[in-house]
Amino acid sequence: MRFRNVVILNAIAFVIASTVMAVPDCKAQSSGASQQLERVEVEPPERRVTSSTTGSGQGFGYDQPIPGGQERSDFPLTSSQVVSPGGRVQNLATVPSAISVVENEGITADGRASLRDIVRGTVGTYVGSTNSTALNAQFGIRGFTSGVTSADRTAIILEGRNLELPRSESNVGFIFPEMVERVEVMRGDGTIQFGNKAIGGSLNILLKKPRQKPGLYMGSERTSYYGQRHWISGNLVRGPLAAGIFGGFYSDEGYRLYDGEVETTGGRYQPKEFVNRPGPWELFSVMASLNWKITPRLTLDGTYLFTKQRNPTASNVSKDIFDRGDIRYVAKGYADGPANDVWDTFTILRLLYDGGSLGTLELLAHQRYYDIRNFNYVFNSSLSNRANLLRWADNGLSLKYSRTDTYSFVRNDLTLGLDRYDGHFGNETKKPTGTTPTISLRHDQEQSAYRDSLAYYVMNQTRFGDRVILGLAYRVETYDIKDLYFNERSSSSPFSVNIRAAREYYPQFKSDSQISLGVVYDKELGSSIYYKHTLPYRFATVGNIINTGGLAVIGTHPDPIYWLGPEEGILNEVGIRHWFTPDIYASLVGYELYMKNEILQEWDMRLATPARWTTNVPLVSHRGIEFEGLIRLTPRWTLNGNYTLQEVRYLTSNINPANLRQGRLGGNWVPPNPAQMYNLWLTYENKDWGFAASLSYNYASKRYFLGDDLNIGIDLDEIKVLNFALSQDFFDGLANVYFGIKNVADYRYAYSTIFSIVSNQPTYSFYPEPGRTFFGGIKCNLDFNKMKVPTGADLQRMQERLYGSLEGGLNGLAGVPGRIRGALSF
Repeated sequence: MRFRNVVILNAIAFVIASTVMAVPDCKAQSSGASQQLERVEVEPPERRVTSSTTGSGQGFGYDQPIPGGQERSDFPLTSSQVVSPGGRVQNLATVPSAISVVENEGITADGRASLRDIVRGTVGTYVGSTNSTALNAQFGIRGFTSGVTSADRTAIILEGRNLELPRSESNVGFIFPEMVERVEVMRGDGTIQFGNKAIGGSLNILLKKPRQKPGLYMGSERTSYYGQRHWISGNLVRGPLAAGIFGGFYSDEGYRLYDGEVETTGGRYQPKEFVNRPGPWELFSVMASLNWKITPRLTLDGTYLFTKQRNPTASNVSKDIFDRGDIRYVAKGYADGPANDVWDTFTILRLLYDGGSLGTLELLAHQRYYDIRNFNYVFNSSLSNRANLLRWADNGLSLKYSRTDTYSFVRNDLTLGLDRYDGHFGNETKKPTGTTPTISLRHDQEQSAYRDSLAYYVMNQTRFGDRVILGLAYRVETYDIKDLYFNERSSSSPFSVNIRAAREYYPQFKSDSQISLGVVYDKELGSSIYYKHTLPYRFATVGNIINTGGLAVIGTHPDPIYWLGPEEGILNEVGIRHWFTPDIYASLVGYELYMKNEILQEWDMRLATPARWTTNVPLVSHRGIEFEGLIRLTPRWTLNGNYTLQEVRYLTSNINPANLRQGRLGGNWVPPNPAQMYNLWLTYENKDWGFAASLSYNYASKRYFLGDDLNIGIDLDEIKVLNFALSQDFFDGLANVYFGIKNVADYRYAYSTIFSIVSNQPTYSFYPEPGRTFFGGIKCNLDFNKMKVPTGADLQRMQERLYGSLEGGLNGLAGVPGRIRGALSF
């Protein structure tokens, strides 16, 4: 399979190169021979400071004209422009939302292997573990960080389309980093813009478009643990047509490996296997893009994405194993199980009509389906020896109309929208039966349902004198689960099933409203302050509704279906974005989210013998302060940073789900949320020499283990991770070589953990993160219209730049103290 993927990538590269070389350049044909042979200087592409901090050190500006047409195709987005909060291109100074832009380019993008690497370090965001889902980690925003809680309450958006489904999973492992232009991380309620599961926040993934990046791009990277990544992309632009194709392959044996067989006496007789298990993790991706300007006002944009994933599962490790540093340990039952195979297909078609003063009309359709074949746990008795087979198919249609009207000193921006989603999933689990050699997989459980949702929304923003901005927004949505079916194998006979739910209909309805007020007090740089009040919601998933009997250890509830209402919350948020100078920026956001009700386990006291069930109960108060800052120390040195201070506490009087004798949860901290997080980046970029370097540091304070709801266990150690990277351009930016180290100090830490009480004794388990990891690679950027053969003078100049870059960087720091004193003299 790995060899076949590499062959396919080579074929894609050959076709792209042949096609591009075969397309004649009309301008070159009309020129004389001497002009064709003239030396063409190639300027390397401009880079932005890439971090989770918005702003590039030049201010947001304000009232800068936004070109007509489609963003990222007809014109690129600047670092001060976003599309997530208002459904249209907006300057950050006018946005009443806490949002961070992560640009996926430059030195800080080197070494990123997944969406997790892109988002990690964003203020207010806690990224989950990679052990059992190397390509598909969960993302928690503002305290929604515990297991399925983060999957249900952080919306994953691809090109404006919500990838939610009525299950507790996100499945974002299909994202190959080199596909991504940027990720807009919106913290706090995004329900009006994106719908279900955005109650905690959203990640809007914006892909690269061929019209803005013509040429051929390729790269190859090697990492520790026998890791490798290879990608190639070709984009052609000819008049009204722009087309592109991308192919990427990722393979990593993984830092978690099975350590060999064990004798009955406890000694190892095979210390290492010849082919390590459970790896490797693999991802193969192909993306095709087309942009057709049918007329100057009408544009058709299409994207097709196919991915194949292989995700092995690694076990957690006990505290004694973690403490002695054996973080690569994997239990035998996990190593014996086959990998989790995922096939994912995504298609988006967007038709945009720019009517000028009449407004803009956008029609967007998408189709997605993915299959999961999971045999990870077939040989794992602790996980019921189950295989899992799942298919999800989804179709969507959105219609959006936006216009801008100006009356004297008043400007009004109006957006009207409609979102329609129609999807179906089926999930079957199987268990092995019989004995060798007649062992086989037999039916165990089945779940299936249709999800049908329809939403209307309106977002309106009115500016008075280009200073005061009043925002009003409203969304109303129906979310129906139809033909809900659930059966399980009968305990009396392996050939019959008990049907616990058949053709059940579960309608849900909810609305969200928002009011905001902002003031732009510095129009030149775009400094502003805002307040927002909103009422987010989330609908129940099928997993919340169906009683699978998984709580039998503390009493099985007799109801097969739990009829639940949507979750509801109240969010108040205030923020300020201030530019002290064009080179010094800071933002401060304070928020409080009170969950009026949240879906969790509670006791049904109406039964003769009380039993656990799922219901709507008051749960959590989320509040905190988020800070982001940027200082351009010199034209080449930039310091970025952010800091999160948060408090996430239970409000419910619910009895502890894990131990009935321990008491109630009210007032306790919700694990595993840290109280403090901060991240720092120091970057150096010398465009004259083509050299760049980056040093980053990630910190998270001590926190409770997941499952320690009563806060009675030990604290989980702090996270302190230092990363380093450097890169050098060659051939005037046509090639780039980079190298880096993740976790330089080889620090032992874990994002995901588990706490439980076994035989009245606390038990702690860890999902360790990788130790010191090296990576290095080469990237090429070839524009065939400008490409030239390097001369001897070119090679000499590159050598001078390579050795002179370090000296120039150190000299650039000499005047830093004086620059800071001068910048702050106001």
